[in-house]
Amino acid sequence: MNKLKTLCLAGLSVLLLSGCWDQKLLKNTVFMSATAFQVKSDDEVLVTTSIHTYTTKEQRPVNKTYSVVAKSTRDSKIKLNQEASGFLMTAKNKVFLLQDDLAKKGLLQFADVLYRTPESPLNGKFIIVEKDPKAILELQKVGDELIGENLAGLIKTMEFESAVPTETIQSICTILFDEGKGLMLPYMKLNESNQAAEITGAALFHKDKYTGVTINTDQTKLLLALSNKRNKAMMINDTIPFKDEQLTVSYEISHSKGNLKIEKDGLNKVKVKLPFKAELDIMEFPHDRLYEKSVLENLQKGIEKKLQQNVEEAISIIQEANCDYLGIGRELIAYHPELWKELDWDKDYPEISIEPDVSVEIVHHGIIN
Repeated sequence: MNKLKTLCLAGLSVLLLSGCWDQKLLKNTVFMSATAFQVKSDDEVLVTTSIHTYTTKEQRPVNKTYSVVAKSTRDSKIKLNQEASGFLMTAKNKVFLLQDDLAKKGLLQFADVLYRTPESPLNGKFIIVEKDPKAILELQKVGDELIGENLAGLIKTMEFESAVPTETIQSICTILFDEGKGLMLPYMKLNESNQAAEITGAALFHKDKYTGVTINTDQTKLLLALSNKRNKAMMINDTIPFKDEQLTVSYEISHSKGNLKIEKDGLNKVKVKLPFKAELDIMEFPHDRLYEKSVLENLQKGIEKKLQQNVEEAISIIQEANCDYLGIGRELIAYHPELWKELDWDKDYPEISIEPDVSVEIVHHGIIN
């Protein structure tokens, strides 16, 4: 009897439970695959979104593109919903294209709504675009790929090759509010001759604002290696001094390690030592004869010298842009708090001494000698 009473009470309780009041049915939903933001006027933005849908008869995947002028990200979502035949959802929106001129005003104004909405794709990507991101979405397709899929695949490939930093909407959140760390995001432009998007390097940020300075993909790779963020692959092509010649060589950094060593000089200023060790696999060297010790040593010295120059140049660029991508300020906050309190990092960072010391070792040079 006790069991029967318990079951009856449980059944009655179920009847009193409310349903899912905030449900969003898939049949009434359309998914955004990519969204672009660009300047329209001083206080308005032009927002373009690409929607992944299907034809009625053949059920072939197609794109539909909508554009609205709005005062904010949320305002644009409201206006886009008035045009689309269904409730717009950002859950599958993997790529957000931000015009370079707009990024100079600040990234947080566009990211804020994504952090406050539960349906937001926190693994989505912000990409800074030269001039006109709308034109990229209006390509609709690149080959057989819809533009949203193409952009997501392009970023994934470039991240695998360590040509751009691996950052998501979630990962950049802490950086935007960290006064001791700088941000880099992929930089893209439209290749008009190929009618496709092209990644040309990375955009440098100071706090949440784009500085207007970009670096190429090789410089991006070196900064990622220095900060120990190398991904699965890192191939570099370069022209190096070899004896009395300038030769082209392709090599992969198969393993690397960078260390930050912070010192304080007599003038209460920061001095940073940055030893960097890398193991290389030679992928292309038409000169050949790498089985000879003298040739191998000369090649190793040539690569080391050129890498040292390239690393110094990359560090000089991020300092001039006031982008502390290596996280020197973060190290000071964590391990040298008294020294950090004496500094005005916005003014002092571009002036500090950063001395990289590159050493390389060729560990593999192909399957033939």
